[in-house]
Amino acid sequence: MTEQTQPSVDTLRLPRLRFSTRAFEAPEQFDAWSQFVANLSDIKRTPDMDKGFDAAMQVVDTGVLNLMVFHTPTLEFLHHATFDPDCLFLTIPRRGSIRYTSADGEFQGRIGEPHLKSLAKPFRTEMTNVAATALFFSREKVPNIAHQLDSAYQSAISDPMACILAEFITTVERQADRLTLAEANTVNDAFVTLLGATFRGTTEAFGDAAAPIAAAQYSMVRRFIDKNLTSPRLTPNGICASLKISRRHLYYLFERNGGVMKYITQQRLEKCHAALVKGTGKDLISTIAYQHGFTNLSSFYRQFQNRYGYAPGDVRVASLNGLTPRNHVVSTFQDWFTRTEPE
Repeated sequence: MTEQTQPSVDTLRLPRLRFSTRAFEAPEQFDAWSQFVANLSDIKRTPDMDKGFDAAMQVVDTGVLNLMVFHTPTLEFLHHATFDPDCLFLTIPRRGSIRYTSADGEFQGRIGEPHLKSLAKPFRTEMTNVAATALFFSREKVPNIAHQLDSAYQSAISDPMACILAEFITTVERQADRLTLAEANTVNDAFVTLLGATFRGTTEAFGDAAAPIAAAQYSMVRRFIDKNLTSPRLTPNGICASLKISRRHLYYLFERNGGVMKYITQQRLEKCHAALVKGTGKDLISTIAYQHGFTNLSSFYRQFQNRYGYAPGDVRVASLNGLTPRNHVVSTFQDWFTRTEPE
């Protein structure tokens, strides 16, 4: 008899819940969604909803946080404050419009900007074709900043830490399907320290959050580089000016990569490698190099050879002969946190 190996915390995935109204017939979709979110809200029904209601949600539980990623069509609902009174949530709208109305007034959520709400107070919400990400957490998990959080109720986080928090939440969302129990404490601790830095703003709080702040900044710079990779004008000075970080800090973030310019070169080589693998052979190798930001062809050939151990032309020949390109390693949240994601 074969002994079964129990999964370890390193491989066991975090608890998650998925729900989609597409599993129901169109006339049943609104009722299914309304029942699914009944503990949180009372949705106002309109005649159009009986024709179909395309909505979905994924919830991941880290033990301290509940990550909720959802999309809904246009709707209006009331929250009656019958849920956990200590529950707060940060929401980042990705698409559409979210407007809240409560005794404290009206508030309009902005795309890409995190805002804070509390379930301790009733409010009305109007959503128009919304896709959003929210992190739910309890005040008791952050007692040292509870007063500051109460003061920030129903408001956008617009200081420099807003981008850091948004990047963290985006990363947790991106990693949601792969997060393990072993990574849960890292996620939870990173969030609590980031929240402390955001709302306390002290030297000590920023020191406690140094690692997740650096990880988020590293991720932001990488996305900026990827977006501008084809431009030969992509430089450290341009990155610093656009993202408002110092040249010294930029070097610190990419020290493990041998510097930001080495990282940029490696990413350009990766894009060229992929283009050669997927191409039909019609584009000149020089054209591919210039399209990805290289300005010196001999330097490109030398750097390509040094990185891969073979020439660009060898990649093209192998690909046209049906050979399989190398696989990329899938990164984890721990890779993100330690800034060691596979290149």
